[in-house]
Amino acid sequence: MSLDWLGPSVTLVLGVAAFFVGGASERRRDQRLSAREQAAREQAARERRDEERHRFQLENYLSLQDALREYMRTLAKIIWADRAIVKEHGHFTMLPEGLSQDAFDTGIVFGRLMNRVVDDELRDQLEQFNSLAGQTTIPPLDKSISKERGIALMDDRNDVLANMYQKSADMVGDRLRRELKR
Repeated sequence: MSLDWLGPSVTLVLGVAAFFVGGASERRRDQRLSAREQAAREQAARERRDEERHRFQLENYLSLQDALREYMRTLAKIIWADRAIVKEHGHFTMLPEGLSQDAFDTGIVFGRLMNRVVDDELRDQLEQFNSLAGQTTIPPLDKSISKERGIALMDDRNDVLANMYQKSADMVGDRLRRELKR
């Protein structure tokens, strides 16, 4: 019996086996390459989203600084108008025309920007300021308040609001600097 057929048969079998093993190996390599490419695309997308969030917060903090300053300026005008009215008339009356609308408009802008803040501590501080601002613009319910007490009340409101404003402005400035350093 001749074994001449054995050499070509072994070669054929080994060739077929190498083809399948090589194909499987190539598929695994392609899968690894595909997985690396997918991971790189996902990482790039995460980095783009992080950059967009950073840019959004930076722009929001810049606008918030201006809105906070404008809101405080309008509130101070209201307090000083109320103070002048009480000093002149001895009681609270309607604010000068346009001042209530200015407070409403600046409060809306401030509130919109405040709600966009991601930092919980800062947003809580700004909400406290906004709440105090709302209380500050309401005249006292006691209509029999004396002229001196009315003036003192306006001075107290101004002091409390100014302190709350300063704390809020400092926190916004701090968060803005943090975003700039990123």
